[in-house]
Amino acid sequence: MELHFCITPAHTDARLAETLAQQTQAHDRVIAAVEDWQNRMLAPLRRVLPAWLIGTGAPRKPFQRLNHRLIEARLRQTLKAAEGQYCLAFDEQGFNLRRGNGAPEGLAWEQITHLRESADFYAVSDAKLERKKLAYRIPRHSELMPADAYQQGLQAFIAKCPVAPQPH
Repeated sequence: MELHFCITPAHTDARLAETLAQQTQAHDRVIAAVEDWQNRMLAPLRRVLPAWLIGTGAPRKPFQRLNHRLIEARLRQTLKAAEGQYCLAFDEQGFNLRRGNGAPEGLAWEQITHLRESADFYAVSDAKLERKKLAYRIPRHSELMPADAYQQGLQAFIAKCPVAPQPH
């Protein structure tokens, strides 16, 4: 069976909003850890040197907004590269996902270890992809097929997956 779908700029924006919050929080945690380490290392010096020489120890976040914009630009570029038309073909052995005239990629059913669902996508991965925080993304709705046919095909695909969908 084949399903045809398109990853649109709207999908990119939805995935960007989801991923950007996670990435900026991770970045902020790293910056906070570095600031904490700097404060611990400078604490003994603050007792003997004048404050103007080594700073006050107040948190410095002048580049936080710029860093967040850079994170967003990097994520947007990566996600935008995934936009386009796809064909998902599946049978008794597994599935193949092909973009345009590109080479098909896919998994055998027994390789699938994760199936996550979000508001817009199903994310299918094996252990190797999961370690890299990657997955094959399949939209829940298609503009390239009749809605009923796409939903029936999508349900048939999910039924063949050896794991149950988990919320993302």
